[in-house]
Amino acid sequence: MIFTSNFSKHGTDSRACSISLYPPKFYVGKQYKNLAPTFWILSKYKRDHDEDAYIKSYYSEVLSKLDPEKIYKELDGSILLCYEKKEDFCHRFLVADWLEYYLKIEVKELEK
Repeated sequence: MIFTSNFSKHGTDSRACSISLYPPKFYVGKQYKNLAPTFWILSKYKRDHDEDAYIKSYYSEVLSKLDPEKIYKELDGSILLCYEKKEDFCHRFLVADWLEYYLKIEVKELEK
């Protein structure tokens, strides 16, 4: 099973796996850069906060180039981390939705 969360809640968990382009300085765990948004996707989003454009770019430039089954095998048991709080727009939820859609699994957000 794969889980999601953020660095502030689970950044020190042994199952943690950063999917951010730049994890926080304190973070010393596993990183999976293939799921990170590109510098250009992040830059554009920070400028215009256009969630629809971010989603379209993230799917076409990142997720469309990956195999969900391979990702699952490599990250099974991991907690996929980025910065945002549960209620904020975030690419970890796009990853979770993508995995759920293609693999017919559930990816849960860990609360504590």
